[in-house]
Amino acid sequence: MIPRHILIGVLAVPAYLLGASPADAAVPSNDTITGATAITTLPFLDTIDTTDAHTRADELAAAQPCIAIGAPAIEKAVWYRYTASANITLLVDTTASSYSTGIAAYHGTPSPSTFGGCAPVRLTTSVAGGETAYLMVFGDMPGSPGGTLRITVQEPPPPPQVSLSVDATGTFDPRSGSASVGGTFTCTGVADFSGIQGQLTQTVGRFSVSGFFSTSAPCDGVEHAWTAQATPQNGKFAGGPATVQAFGFACNAGGCGQAKVTRQVRLSR
Repeated sequence: MIPRHILIGVLAVPAYLLGASPADAAVPSNDTITGATAITTLPFLDTIDTTDAHTRADELAAAQPCIAIGAPAIEKAVWYRYTASANITLLVDTTASSYSTGIAAYHGTPSPSTFGGCAPVRLTTSVAGGETAYLMVFGDMPGSPGGTLRITVQEPPPPPQVSLSVDATGTFDPRSGSASVGGTFTCTGVADFSGIQGQLTQTVGRFSVSGFFSTSAPCDGVEHAWTAQATPQNGKFAGGPATVQAFGFACNAGGCGQAKVTRQVRLSR
């Protein structure tokens, strides 16, 4: 028989040391579809702890299209909703969260038939005037423990503005047959990525030599000189006239700005 003083001591051990916790004490208020947090103004920012969030059968059912296109898991789901007064595009961003997140959007009450898309960390979705969009944010790794969710919802920035020029002259290397061309690039606005791509084509005798080039370029509102090397796919570039077809681009969640230039240049050593 266990001595009475030992038994009393066991019974007096705090519940948290035995692995217990108050039921649903830290469950987020937007843990269910019906409890979705209303987004009433933009931009919107929210920070919550999703450690004790659940993923229920109706959430998994609504998430099936997201799983079908590659989401590794649907864990610790929480919900937001936004009713649009006019047609609008929303940029949803969870980059600053402490755990790996995915986002799914629905046009109306969440279900496979109202699914509007999903993506890790950042999602852009269009909402029609009068429509209520639902946003599910979830841990996208199997066994996700959740954590600190930091979510922003806002209209995306406008596409960047891009201008591009190509210099009238370029150079070639007679040993390798490659050629270098350049010009100027200006990008104004906010860009997630930007750069220049193109093709150089030259008629050498009875043959046409061509090669592709690409280079990155900053988007900071300042005009920058650019150069890129075109490696021929057939033959070698030589001195003389050639044609450059250049394409400058810069993209963000709101779209892409672009500029195209076609110009004859002269290659020399």
